[in-house]
This record gives sequence, structure tokens and C-alpha cells, in this order.
Amino acid sequence: MIHIGLTQEEKRQHIENVLRVYNGVDRIFVFYGDKEQPDFDFPGIETVYTPWKETEMYRTFYPLLGQPYKGQNIPAITNQSLLIVDEMLMTQNSNDLKYNCTHHYLRVSGRHEVFNRFPFIDDKNDFMILMDFDQPDRYKGRSFEWDMVKGLKGRQYLPELYLQEIAVSDKERKSYETRRDKLLDEAEESGKDPNTVPRNLALEVGKFKKLSMTDDGIYVARNRRIKGNNVYTYADTLPQGSEHVYMLDPTYKRKDLEDFIFRNGIKEITYMKTDLGVDSVYLDDLSDWMDRLEEFYGKTDISK
Repeated sequence: MIHIGLTQEEKRQHIENVLRVYNGVDRIFVFYGDKEQPDFDFPGIETVYTPWKETEMYRTFYPLLGQPYKGQNIPAITNQSLLIVDEMLMTQNSNDLKYNCTHHYLRVSGRHEVFNRFPFIDDKNDFMILMDFDQPDRYKGRSFEWDMVKGLKGRQYLPELYLQEIAVSDKERKSYETRRDKLLDEAEESGKDPNTVPRNLALEVGKFKKLSMTDDGIYVARNRRIKGNNVYTYADTLPQGSEHVYMLDPTYKRKDLEDFIFRNGIKEITYMKTDLGVDSVYLDDLSDWMDRLEEFYGKTDISK
């Protein structure tokens, strides 16, 4: 079963209920994508944890499937095991080897519980990855259809998005244009990924917003180059009660943004936007993502 938007406490409560329903669970196997290991330990049942990067390793793959490998002492999954897939929507590449290895584990036992904060990374088609976790092979090769998510349960999580217009000086505009042209030339000459251009430009523009900061606001930036007691990165945990943040510059990694807003209970995001091109690109991307989430929630039974 797939569950969207649950807190860690709600996940544990659900697993407690599942353990009362299933007859004779021998072990719990947890496959997780977060940096920190979740807590699915329960009295009297051994829990085996496998992080995202470890799922494809021979030292893990073969022992979990009951095949000895260089003396690794890892219990094997059986048809009595309960498998938890926790926050494992890590990449949009459905053919990623880590996904494929996880499917092998899931085929051993049909007892699956799939948790993810959001239903997709970028758009509704990513949800098929979660569907494949829940029922490996059933939807192989199929495209997303809205009928597939009728009755899907969970909790809606969607911060409100606001806009703060930030003026730039002629000097800052000139600096931006010079930096942009240099980055474009370097990308063309080196053949590097052109996506690095807007990523680096966003860092340049983020500095222009510092004069618009206030002492009572909570600000988030991609790194620690902008100093201040009220400036945080996407990896940080904010002070309790910080439900509204100002975005100095965006992270280009959707997973980092998802983790940040969910971990900190963010209810409102104010994007600090200049009239420079890179801000329009990132703001449009963020706004479109939120619109797609709103559409998805609206066509399921996921409650607010």
C-alpha cells in the first residue's frame, strides 16, 4: 500500500497496525532514501535497514535474497517478511539499478508498505515508480492514468507560495550580465552541462537580495555564503515554529527542497524575485511544480 505525506509518528502507528493484521512477520526490512535512518524498530521483531545507495551492492543484494556472499551476515528476506519502502523516490529514472534491485527484494514477499512525502519528484508520471514498489511488475511499461490513484490515501502537503519583488542596481545588473556571458562561453567551449549556468547565476543573484533582508525573517539559501543568524541552508533544521521562509536562492535538487519544507513544517514560502532572467526560470519551475501537486491532490482522496 502507498501512503503519501505521513509524518514519522504516523508511519510508525500504521506499521503497528499492520503488524497486528499480518500473521507471523519474521523480520522487517526497511529500504530508505533519507540521509538519516528512520525508526521502525518494534519489540520482538528484528529490523534490517538498507539505505538507498546500498540497495545495489553485491554485499547486500545477494544475502538479502538468500545467496551467500563473502561471509556477509545479513538475514534473508522470506515470504513472511514485512518490507517498508521509505522515501525512496530518489530519481526520475525508473530504470535506475537501485530501483531494479529493490524490485527483486519486493518480489520475495507481498507484504509491502510504501511511504513518500510527495507523490512525485516533478510530475505525475513519477508516481509510477511508487506503484512499482507497491506491486512490482504489475504496471511495468504502463503510463500513468488518473484511474490508478482513485482512493489513494494520505495527507496533502503544499505550502503557499508568495512573491517579494527585489530591485537591482545598474551595477548589479551589469555584474549579472557579465557573469552570465562568461558562464555561457565557458559551457560552450568545454561542452559541460549547460544546466550549470542557471545554477551558478542563481548564486550570483542571491547576493543581490541581502539588503532586502530583515532581522525578523527566516531566510534559506543554497550555501552559507550569505551570513546572518537568520540565514539557513536546505540541509538545516530551522528553529521551532519557523513556518514561513524567504527563499534567497533556490535549490535545483527537488529532493532537497521536499525534505526541507516537510522536515521544518513550512507552510509559506516567499520567493525573493529580481527581474533578472534566472529568477523567472526558477520561480516558474517552483510554481508549476506546486500547481501539478495541487492537481494531483485534487484528483485523489488525499486530505489537507
